[in-house]
Amino acid sequence: MTTKTVMTTVVVVCTLFSLAGFSLTGCGNQSAPSDGASTKTSPDGGGIQPDGAPAELKPIEPDSGLIRLTSGEIGTSEPLEQAIYSSPAHAQTERAFDALSRFGRLVGEWHGITTKAIGGAKAAESPVWQWDLLSDPDQPALVLDSSSSPYLREGRLIWDLAGGRYKLIVIDVDGFEQRYEASADGRSASGESTSSEPIELVFMQIDPSSPDEKLVLRSANEDEYVIDVYRNRGGNVLKLYDSVLMKREGGSRTSLIGNTESHDTCIISGGRGRIPVTHEGATFSVCCPGCQAAFEKEPQRWIARYHARSKRQ
Repeated sequence: MTTKTVMTTVVVVCTLFSLAGFSLTGCGNQSAPSDGASTKTSPDGGGIQPDGAPAELKPIEPDSGLIRLTSGEIGTSEPLEQAIYSSPAHAQTERAFDALSRFGRLVGEWHGITTKAIGGAKAAESPVWQWDLLSDPDQPALVLDSSSSPYLREGRLIWDLAGGRYKLIVIDVDGFEQRYEASADGRSASGESTSSEPIELVFMQIDPSSPDEKLVLRSANEDEYVIDVYRNRGGNVLKLYDSVLMKREGGSRTSLIGNTESHDTCIISGGRGRIPVTHEGATFSVCCPGCQAAFEKEPQRWIARYHARSKRQ
């Protein structure tokens, strides 16, 4: 067939499609955009986009293991695994998480008893610590619930990035909110403390005039910790008022969770995992109900974060 014959055939076909109301690629004159902007194909093959107009990124198929964020969320098309550290907001959250992870050994159920007799007898309490990652996603926290305590009924421990210090917000036995703060104690504020590393934080009450109280949190190992309560006994001198000794409920932390499972590390906190969670057939462990709630709300986020952190270690 000659070139002239081919061209004639193409013209006829294009004409027939045009009369039928259809357009065919290659038919007619292809003109450049009238505003002079160049064009490009969107990353997901969704068509032509003018330069400077970011395309909406579609999620990767679930079996890929990663999910892409829309361009409006973090200003990038990087996978979520990479965005954990490339986004400034994500990076700040990670720094706060690392600082708090040193005290991950507090997570769990405890039995405490006071040294001082209160009302004629030593007081007992049953505090519970867990992670809270949902109340404020940008500010991870370790939270305390101790409804029977003679001192602290509720507590929220955070790492303040702006001030570079730990803060403790509590509800006291009378229902009033009290705020304390403590500087880092000189050790590297990164990663959960080992069972043999002692930890200590001295929390001074935040008061515009003079503090009436300070709290000292001490822990020599994974199965015990102490809260020392200091109070102003006159003359603006804080003296030891009571010490509350806490022992882990049920015995040793290791015996509670066992150490034979392959997934015995919390996928979120990096602490000891004891609650199984699943996503798309894969099983992981988390350390507390707080981490369980966070994982169940955003499993892909936490799985991606786990892989990102593993690559950086």
